[in-house]
Amino acid sequence: MKCPLPVFLALLLACVIGACGRTKAPAPPPDAAGQWQWSNDLLGSWQLDLKADGTFQRVITNPLDPQPTVQSGRWIVSTNKIPGNVSNGVDDELLRAADVNEKDTTIRWSAPGTLAFFYTVPKGTTLLSGAAWNGVTRASSDDSTASVEMEIEEKHPLRTHANTSTGQVFLDLDGKVLKTRTGKIQMEAPNAATPAPRELEYLSITPFPGIRLEVPSTWEATDSGATDAQPIPMTAFAGASQTIKPKGGWRFNPPGQGEEAYIVVAVQSGMLSAQQMEDASEINLDHFAAGFVKGASHALEGKGFFVSPDVKAERTTIAQHRAVLCTGAMVDPTGNRRLIRAYAIPAETGTIVMACGWDTEPGKPWKPIMERASSSLRISGK
Repeated sequence: MKCPLPVFLALLLACVIGACGRTKAPAPPPDAAGQWQWSNDLLGSWQLDLKADGTFQRVITNPLDPQPTVQSGRWIVSTNKIPGNVSNGVDDELLRAADVNEKDTTIRWSAPGTLAFFYTVPKGTTLLSGAAWNGVTRASSDDSTASVEMEIEEKHPLRTHANTSTGQVFLDLDGKVLKTRTGKIQMEAPNAATPAPRELEYLSITPFPGIRLEVPSTWEATDSGATDAQPIPMTAFAGASQTIKPKGGWRFNPPGQGEEAYIVVAVQSGMLSAQQMEDASEINLDHFAAGFVKGASHALEGKGFFVSPDVKAERTTIAQHRAVLCTGAMVDPTGNRRLIRAYAIPAETGTIVMACGWDTEPGKPWKPIMERASSSLRISGK
């Protein structure tokens, strides 16, 4: 199978995640999943359940307000870039807030990160510290009473630390040190409605003529071939879109989390014919996989990424078209594992490439999104 496809896919992968390179972190990323509690006689209390499926439940009490604040929705943690002068010392405000001896070698700190909550509140609700309306409202009805709800994004600086001698783990959240707790969080409060976690909404988009797939409606897109391209909303790809172009590539990812998950769809002219693909021997496919790994590793090793040599290339079917599927994994500088899945599909318009990459850390919501995008792919024409 003599074609430049292995090199093309390797270069495409490097371009897609090339911006993901980060300074090598001296500590593991925060592991926030679990049940946590915090209380203060003057400030109130938090009960927080960060579930592994990416949903959360939270009850906040305030001594000045007899009515507790009850919330539920989605959560996610992103790891921040760590300055070179940050260590296990007291220069970090969150470390000082935890009131731990800086010389205590039994304390293991995570890298700094950001914990983000996504939920809805009735319009006009006073927002908590760190919370902001994202500009989206939606109608909601409770029995016979209709209301308008605001979509809220709430972010807090985060670190976790563990006492290796006792095994106790703490969640250092924006100055609050939450301890682990057991038992079910009581989500019911007198005369307070508990909002149900919002189901992720998908949008059918058309990035190229004759190519459709479904992605989360809240994601954004950038032109993978443009320099300093500005993100555009997914609605630009719905219906009679002016964004459609015959060739090139689009990169789709959640806002502010492009290194966590992404989907790339590209169309290139005359790179692989259906006959070349079907005529490929097992040796050809092995060479294809080896070329993919070699090209991707060379492009990313300088950024601290390691691409596993265990990459598999095989023939498959997607969107009722025969294709070559390449699957593998890479590890980023902080130790997080990212799964790679790339399809090369011969079609009338050229070679269609669909590449997906996502963080496989427990609690991340990305795998169902990638499965939905792949299964919804539709290609008009042969």
